[in-house]
Amino acid sequence: DVALTDDRRAMGTPNYMSPEQWISSRDVGVSTDLWAMAAILYELLTGELAFDGKDHIDLCTAILRKPPAPLAASGVKLPEGLQAIITRALDKNATKRHANVGELALDLAVFGGHEVEVSAERIVGTLTAAGVTVRRPAPRPDEPLERITTQHLPSASELGVRSAQGQ
Repeated sequence: DVALTDDRRAMGTPNYMSPEQWISSRDVGVSTDLWAMAAILYELLTGELAFDGKDHIDLCTAILRKPPAPLAASGVKLPEGLQAIITRALDKNATKRHANVGELALDLAVFGGHEVEVSAERIVGTLTAAGVTVRRPAPRPDEPLERITTQHLPSASELGVRSAQGQ
């Protein structure tokens, strides 16, 4: 009997692997995917990796034991509250993360425009139709909420990305 996955071997792209994925590929699930999404979101927003190391051992140690650097440390000005959502999604304890992509989408939707909220509701609708329970976040205070726009994000040149013409 040949197994498709060897649960004694870490499988995935190292910088985006959740703590439980580093320990055993047998213990992966939805929260592992959400962790990877949060690591990618962190990188998209800051231009930096949420966790890094000089080699796989350092990287694994960082993911298993260290918190990600605060988003504000990157110098990118982002709305308050976003740090808490990403920090939760990158929690070392999988049970403390969002239960599903619908809950993460609803949390993030308040920082986007109408189209983002519609997309989050579509995700929730799909999950609900499949029998998945999606808990909605607590109502936000009536204070104005800053939306994320491209002005918040580093430019491609700030990230060191070159255009195809400039190579």
